[in-house]
Amino acid sequence: MPHLEPIGGVIGDIEPGDFVEDLERYLDEIVEPTIKDLEANRTSVRKTFLACVVVFHAIDYLAYPKRSRTLRQQFNQESRSFAIVDDTAHAFKHVVAGNPASPDLTAREVISRPPAVWGKMTWDLSRWGDPVGGVTLDKERNVDLYDVVVDATAFLRRKLKEVPSDQCPIDRGTP
Repeated sequence: MPHLEPIGGVIGDIEPGDFVEDLERYLDEIVEPTIKDLEANRTSVRKTFLACVVVFHAIDYLAYPKRSRTLRQQFNQESRSFAIVDDTAHAFKHVVAGNPASPDLTAREVISRPPAVWGKMTWDLSRWGDPVGGVTLDKERNVDLYDVVVDATAFLRRKLKEVPSDQCPIDRGTP
């Protein structure tokens, strides 16, 4: 079995600025190919879930070595797409996102939207003129989760461009 090197190198051997290089690598080698997989099968709930999970977990590279909670809250406020990715990833992982008594989203509410073509179209779900279909939220059918993961990834890339590569985009203080 080949030895797999972690993206961030050896844990504990991280230099200032490594998070930027590691996040760029994570986005290039993990996130973008996962989004391409989804693009090839836009109605796949499974591929949508995987894309949301890998996009959401990019935040761990920015927050390291601290927990990502504060940064997660900040990004959810700054980007509606990132907030939707967060909810979708957590709904699938934990069955619900948010308070279990009154969830923001449940895994069951993430649904495939068939294309608007003869024999596949579903009234009140398919979008007129959409030959591809997608994955949406049952309670927010105007949301296309493919577009959301693409936009959330662009948001993360913009965050990286805001600062020099040797500085953290968010003041995380000392570990």
